[in-house]
Amino acid sequence: MSALRRTLAVGAAVVPGAALHGAGHVALGEHRTGLRLLAMQGVGLAGLAAGAVVLAVSGASDRLSVPSLWVTTAGGGLFVSAWLADIVGVAAGPEGTGEPVRLQPRWWLSQGYRHVRNPALAGGHLSRTQAELRLGAWSLATDVQGVVDAERWRVRTLLARRIYGATATRRGRDGSFVDAWLGYVHDRMPGVGVTESVGELAVRGRLDLRRLGPTLAGTFVEAAWGVGMGASRYDRFGSEYTNLVIAEARFGLYLGHDPAGWSEVSGYYSQRHDGFVGGSKIPGAGSGALGHIGAEARLALGRSWGLTLEVALGGARVFGVGFVYRSGGAR
Repeated sequence: MSALRRTLAVGAAVVPGAALHGAGHVALGEHRTGLRLLAMQGVGLAGLAAGAVVLAVSGASDRLSVPSLWVTTAGGGLFVSAWLADIVGVAAGPEGTGEPVRLQPRWWLSQGYRHVRNPALAGGHLSRTQAELRLGAWSLATDVQGVVDAERWRVRTLLARRIYGATATRRGRDGSFVDAWLGYVHDRMPGVGVTESVGELAVRGRLDLRRLGPTLAGTFVEAAWGVGMGASRYDRFGSEYTNLVIAEARFGLYLGHDPAGWSEVSGYYSQRHDGFVGGSKIPGAGSGALGHIGAEARLALGRSWGLTLEVALGGARVFGVGFVYRSGGAR
């Protein structure tokens, strides 16, 4: 295929592709994939609109707000991802951006640093330790973050089961998976006199978009839905019940074709309001209702060693870097 035709297809994916997702693939001659991306846009737009209407009409009632936010977040994620996939698919070439990991590592450990810029909270330098152990379809993971030279710390532990997809002992067809997890978060904030303890129940799924067409090799979409319930304890005012909406949408790319590699990069929107990032603070009535956006990268420096990078923008700005060591895993 000529470079000129591919360049024109990229232009079509950007404009008019911003309005009609899949236009780039149609211009490239990949009509079936283009129509599937257009259908993906339609489903996403319908979900986004339906969830937003229910939230508005019900006044964000307690009974309807959680499923509405699930639908709205997933719909918005599909809508944006269809456009990005169209651009990447026609620009990346026949081999795509990279290959997924088809055999998960047996365990991995990460040590890193995060910087939090939040004028409402003191202590912006955080140490972060993450670890995960996989035993068949089960996995146990922990994430410990603490403010350097302060008592602020947050611990999150997850017990997950892989329902579909690759494990440490079973190769997957691609990077697609479905996980269900139980989690527990303990967040101590002595600066404001608050301690939060929340239990989580959620499901996360990833779909490799190559299943929609060969030109989408190396791209994926991901979503998570769940709820959290717990309590916030105040040093001066006692305790109160708290709940948490877990809704996330993500679009990402696998990077590289080296069999020993495992690099990927992704951008996401998360409805979560807990943690160091929190919900977005914007002018007007919508302030506090929105979650946060972010981007993450996992860059392999070899079969076992790697680097993680992150940025998240919400009620605070968070920037992070870490080193990872993995045992096992392969493409």
